[in-house]
Amino acid sequence: MKKFTLLSVLLGTLSLVLPGCGLDDQSKTNFTPEGHWIGSLDNFFAENELEALQSFYVPGNAKGTLISREGTRITFTQGFVNANGSPINGNVTVQLIEAYSKGDMVLMNKRTVARINGNLLLMLSGGHLLLRAYWAGTPVVPNPNGKIEVFMPVDNSGTTPTGVEQYYGSIDIDGQINWQYPVGKTSNPIGTCFDSIANQNGFCFELNSLTWTSVGKMSPAPTSTADIEVQLPQGFNAGNTMVFVTWDNQNSMKQATVVGNLATLKNVGVGQEVHIITVGASDGRLHAESTGIVVQPGYRHIIKDLPPSSLAQFADEMKRLP
Repeated sequence: MKKFTLLSVLLGTLSLVLPGCGLDDQSKTNFTPEGHWIGSLDNFFAENELEALQSFYVPGNAKGTLISREGTRITFTQGFVNANGSPINGNVTVQLIEAYSKGDMVLMNKRTVARINGNLLLMLSGGHLLLRAYWAGTPVVPNPNGKIEVFMPVDNSGTTPTGVEQYYGSIDIDGQINWQYPVGKTSNPIGTCFDSIANQNGFCFELNSLTWTSVGKMSPAPTSTADIEVQLPQGFNAGNTMVFVTWDNQNSMKQATVVGNLATLKNVGVGQEVHIITVGASDGRLHAESTGIVVQPGYRHIIKDLPPSSLAQFADEMKRLP
């Protein structure tokens, strides 16, 4: 069962269109006129992360467990220490951000792309997590003599449990997050387990640090590929617009490269069903459009107008992405 937790979001009704060579899109989404004030896209993504933030109190010098609203269970087996390595007396505040659905990942700009042997590969994601810990407003870390044990429910993602690995997030030179194996590893497989309290299966693994982490597997390479092009309307360009592509019926999301007013995502599988989600900031307000297509060679999605978007519309559509 996919879940959706974010409150800050954007758009309107999605519809499926058949591709054609250089054809105008005929399924442009209609939006309410007011738009949502965001200032910039960077602000928008940061606000969405803030609204997704959950906080928990756990013991600073003993075993403690938190359970998130999505069913994620995290146990710190021996508490926390400060920068000098001294145990913490009192409660520690642990902050958690979860992104299980494609909609969450779009809203926080956290793509499902892994950097493996220098190559950027599309992932089938089982979900992303971010953990931070503070005591008296100062960052602290888990006791190195203990463990960080994680249970992530499988039902949130629909990802096939077999062959799943765990990755850590790092920011690339383009400001986007990439998922990588822990330092010194060329693979990092994890298993599944049964949570008797939640009465469901999930992914079980240990973390070695508090940062962004993700579970998933590589998406199979397509046998035939084509490029997706999106022509942006006047006033929208690389400085104020992002274009995301989500894959229907799999938990994958990638960002297109925008040069001038043309966005391009290369090497997408021919015949795959995807959604193109275009998000822009103009006059400090949110603008958005979403279109479903079947990928074919020579397809260009022409956006004649990128209208203002309300939060309620986009929240509903991101929740219902196929």
